[in-house]
Amino acid sequence: MTETAPTGTPPPAATAAPASASAPTRRSGIDEGNPSSYPRRVVLATLGLAPQVLTETLYCLARATPAFVPTEIHVVTTLEGRHRAELTLLDPSSAMLPALAREYGLDDLAGALTPERIHVIAGPEGRKLADIDSDADNAAAADTITALIAAFTADPDCAVHVSIAGGRKTMGFLAGYALSLHGRPQDRLSHVLVGEPFQSHPQFFFPPLKPRVLLDRENRPASTADARLILADIPFVRLRPALAGMPAHAGYGELVEAMQARFRPPRLRLDLAMATLSAHGRPVPLKPLTFTFAVALARAGAEGLHWRDLDWPGLKRLHQRLGHLAGGRNPGVARLDGSDDHEALFREQVSRLRGALRAALGDLAELYLPITQGERPMTRTVLPLPPGAIEIAGENAL
Repeated sequence: MTETAPTGTPPPAATAAPASASAPTRRSGIDEGNPSSYPRRVVLATLGLAPQVLTETLYCLARATPAFVPTEIHVVTTLEGRHRAELTLLDPSSAMLPALAREYGLDDLAGALTPERIHVIAGPEGRKLADIDSDADNAAAADTITALIAAFTADPDCAVHVSIAGGRKTMGFLAGYALSLHGRPQDRLSHVLVGEPFQSHPQFFFPPLKPRVLLDRENRPASTADARLILADIPFVRLRPALAGMPAHAGYGELVEAMQARFRPPRLRLDLAMATLSAHGRPVPLKPLTFTFAVALARAGAEGLHWRDLDWPGLKRLHQRLGHLAGGRNPGVARLDGSDDHEALFREQVSRLRGALRAALGDLAELYLPITQGERPMTRTVLPLPPGAIEIAGENAL
């Protein structure tokens, strides 16, 4: 936890940041252990009907050591949340965000939030949501939050601080989980804690340098000099490396499914009647001849195959029968029938199987790639799967 300094002490000055780099790699001079060292610093907050949680969070961040003063502030909310945020934080008649910036000398903070950076969640049909009260609304919120975090974390010169203090509980959970999926070492997650009677007080947005007296819900006076704010840093597991290869536009549900797949036990299924192979529930397109060799490896199990011991006439018959069952031609039969170099053909098809698995599965392919066991010249090629992980369907059709 990071507790604020006593009210009345100005926060440390923010370090001037250089202009943002256009190169895809992170610039020199940045310390990933110090988010404030990044030239682009983003605060992303979920907000509901109490926009003051944003200024309370920013107050705590500015008074931390080192200070984290954002160059951009983004808010995810509903129509009513946007209305309240614009009136209380940005409207010239109240403008509590510029007031915080003036009070504590945070010049860059005043313009970090703009109306364009208040993102209203849109439902499945593009309709802006007044509230989040259905499964479809939750899914829309998840995708909106995930898309923003994915975009910010794609910039190596950016450090992201996600605040989950506002909005529906589901919004906070989704923001935290999306950061867990995309987060990097420089990214942070927090929740601001405000002591009574100032928690959710409609007139309390941050402790002013000159204390004020506010009336609580029971009309009892309370001085802002007694306000206690704590920024609770929330540790989270950074899963980003496990999602390498996922498309940048992948939605929340797609990312969760991809992550969940990594924890499923390996499962290889070969359908002889259709001449298809799937691994981890994903189809793996194979040429007919490569599929035939995959069947031979699957049948061999833990014993594996050596090209010298392979029943080549039997492999040819299998290949012909598989082609007949799948309703197609039999490309490759001539190679099985007349090959003068069975070793080269065997190695070629195993290599093609490896390539197809990598193309279809990405990092998960490592669970399925054929491996070589033993010592030369009698090495054997094996599918490295546990007992029961290989299913061969359609054997009766042969």
